[in-house]
Amino acid sequence: MSKVNQSSSSQGLSPRSEGRQFLVLAVIILPLLLVLGVAAYGFIVWMLQVFVFGPPA
Repeated sequence: MSKVNQSSSSQGLSPRSEGRQFLVLAVIILPLLLVLGVAAYGFIVWMLQVFVFGPPA
């Protein structure tokens, strides 16, 4: 059992590729997801105003 744990930990990512993955996640993926989330929220509010609640008074 300990051999399995040692072999799987020795096959991990190198620090350089791990840093590159972090930068891709922090600079590209997370901001993109946040912008898409805000856009989706705005679209939902807009559609609710159009079809359900009407424009704000």
